[in-house]
Amino acid sequence: MNNTMTESMNPLQDHELKATIPTTPPPLSFSSLPPGIRHQIWRFSLPGPRTLVVSPPTEAHDISFSRIENHPAPPALFVCHESRQIALTRYRLVFGHPNQFADLPGGDILYFSPDGHWKPVYK
Repeated sequence: MNNTMTESMNPLQDHELKATIPTTPPPLSFSSLPPGIRHQIWRFSLPGPRTLVVSPPTEAHDISFSRIENHPAPPALFVCHESRQIALTRYRLVFGHPNQFADLPGGDILYFSPDGHWKPVYK
């Protein structure tokens, strides 16, 4: 038998080899992180400034965001209680509709189309 093969099959050497290989710690769960780190991660998950296209009011509904041209509400608003609390430090409900959030002080821009559809529909 080959001499190098018998050397590598020595159980003592295998044990020594395993002892020298660094073991990695088990992965942390998100909830086990300190609150300050979790909060910072939630803040980093929030989007930057957005341009939100506003749809003119109709007889069917009041002013709202265009469903076709806009970004969805930040997902952190819907993940868990902790992420929602962090997101609500920046985002506020607008136009009195559920799930229409904007961060106007943080740079979100409301875009009102100049195409002439902004006529009063109420008498």
